[in-house]
Amino acid sequence: MASSTLGELNRSYWNTNADSVFKQEWVQALTRQITDYIQSHMDWIGVTPATAGAPVTMLDYACGNGVASMALAPYVTTIRGIDVSDSMVKAYNDRARMQGLPEQQMHAVQGDLMVPPEKIPKALKREDLYGFDIVVMSMALHHVEDPQLMTTSLVERLRDGGSILIIDWAPSASKEQETHHHHEHGGGHQQEVHSAKQTMSRSGFDEEEMVKILKQAGCTEADYVFHREHSKLPSKFGGEKQLFFARGKK
Repeated sequence: MASSTLGELNRSYWNTNADSVFKQEWVQALTRQITDYIQSHMDWIGVTPATAGAPVTMLDYACGNGVASMALAPYVTTIRGIDVSDSMVKAYNDRARMQGLPEQQMHAVQGDLMVPPEKIPKALKREDLYGFDIVVMSMALHHVEDPQLMTTSLVERLRDGGSILIIDWAPSASKEQETHHHHEHGGGHQQEVHSAKQTMSRSGFDEEEMVKILKQAGCTEADYVFHREHSKLPSKFGGEKQLFFARGKK
């Protein structure tokens, strides 16, 4: 950690693992949970389906291969993605093309909003990367060094009245569950878990902390709810976990 920022570690890790991670059954099950929840809670999230006279714009930060974007694509006009990983950006843009979505409608760029302001490239300062109706950050806040700064940076890119949706893990029920993967046997598994753990800053966020983060970021309203079903991860990654969905309104 002394020689590399968490953003750099994430960029390296996901550049290497972008192709393999979404092939894992537990990840596919998790993406279905997220997609189903988003599409069945549109009003709560704050997304009014776009019409010809009322376009809806979305920013998908830490967009990965586009799970949140694809969930909302039928309901919004324009989606912009940002990810620290070049490989994830490629996977995202390839997926959009395969779905027949033009760049004007859905496109991602590589970038990291956690770098010092003077190092943020012009590509992330474009006019079309501000004033969004909805900003989503899915399964990534636990990968950043400063969750408050990250959330504040995202809220700044919302229009007044826009909504932000954070999807992540609630803290583990017990310390034993949180550290279970340290006791796994087998060099390959240990290395896999160690590499993944190096990209994380924490295990999750409880309601009190998440609501505080959203309000300090500039949201006037904040809510935090659990998914009705637990997510089943391999034991080496902690076993059963609880998804939360936190919504803030600017």
